[in-house]
Amino acid sequence: MIGKKFSSLLAGPGVALGGRQNGMRYLISSSSRRAPALRQWILKRSFLNDERPSQRLQHGERGRARNTLYRVSIASEACPLIMKVSAIDPRYKWRRRVELHIQRWFKDYSLNAFQACVALHAGIAEIVEPIAYWSYRAGFAQRKSYFLYRAEKIDCSLIQLNKKLQGRRDCCEELAKKWIALLGRIHETAWRHNDINAKNVGLQFQNRKPSAISAKDIRDAQLHLFDYDKSQPIRFSKPRWLRLFFDARCVRYVAVPGVSQDTITQLYLRQRRQHAKPWQKTMAHAAVSFWKRGGFSLACHLGLRSGKKGRHLR
Repeated sequence: MIGKKFSSLLAGPGVALGGRQNGMRYLISSSSRRAPALRQWILKRSFLNDERPSQRLQHGERGRARNTLYRVSIASEACPLIMKVSAIDPRYKWRRRVELHIQRWFKDYSLNAFQACVALHAGIAEIVEPIAYWSYRAGFAQRKSYFLYRAEKIDCSLIQLNKKLQGRRDCCEELAKKWIALLGRIHETAWRHNDINAKNVGLQFQNRKPSAISAKDIRDAQLHLFDYDKSQPIRFSKPRWLRLFFDARCVRYVAVPGVSQDTITQLYLRQRRQHAKPWQKTMAHAAVSFWKRGGFSLACHLGLRSGKKGRHLR
């Protein structure tokens, strides 16, 4: 399945160069400044020189055991870049490692992120600019994959901003509107992000980071969305009520202090006012609650599965 998906992207829109050589699979976005030079940088495995502890984003700057982020500077690109490395962490329990190996046969998360960014970046400013994807076999039954994208300067993540906006209803409402507008634009392009939570959204203020944040500062600020591993195209667009049911899965991640989940769902439905009928609006509210409880996962409904990250690292 990964092979078919990769082959379909080789000559797809938004891809300047792509292919297989020396055990490497690579795709270079048309937004790359000098794609041939970047191709040589990848094929010569020069990126291994940047996988150093000094280049790694420190704990708390976004990243986890499965994904490691590095700051990268390449002469041909002339802009700061982030290199996301996906590999199966040896600290995982053996059962988790087997599970991830099986998942890799069906889905390469870095390839998935690259495809999503290529499809979305041209029309949505909040999407990071994709530069390249590549992967190679690093050992027995072990493949490392890479996603290179342009670094975006952010002043704070939304999870940090939420702590500052406790009790600021005007600011919270502006933040909810801005967040929902981004989610609506993604769904209008027939894609779903599937992990648009506060940790994956950053905020860049227009001029400088203000000491006292106002509603106008939030209104004029620029959002930046990260972590596209779980993104996927919407395969079934009809009937509309069924698409709305599955689109509501993303709404459950939008959480703003002082703004209820019902209000957030209503804001989202305004984005789709030409489609949503009264009974569909009722269904959308029920769908958000359904997905928040665990969706189709019986283990979540029974309380048998923990939602905590890193539960496999012990």
